[in-house]
Amino acid sequence: MRPQENIIASDSIAYDFGTSSVYYTNAAGEPIELDDTFLVILKKDKGDGKWKIYREVSSVIVE
Repeated sequence: MRPQENIIASDSIAYDFGTSSVYYTNAAGEPIELDDTFLVILKKDKGDGKWKIYREVSSVIVE
């Protein structure tokens, strides 16, 4: 994952936006790399005060 934007929106919510790569091997045995974008929403845990992933969304365009 390559974050491009890190925003703390409030004392309990933040998000990361960026790009990442997913790899797989196709039926011909060739390695394939897919680039995608992601948005991760983080919530600060009330118990220990650490940022934890609340939701993650990604999108890949396959041509």
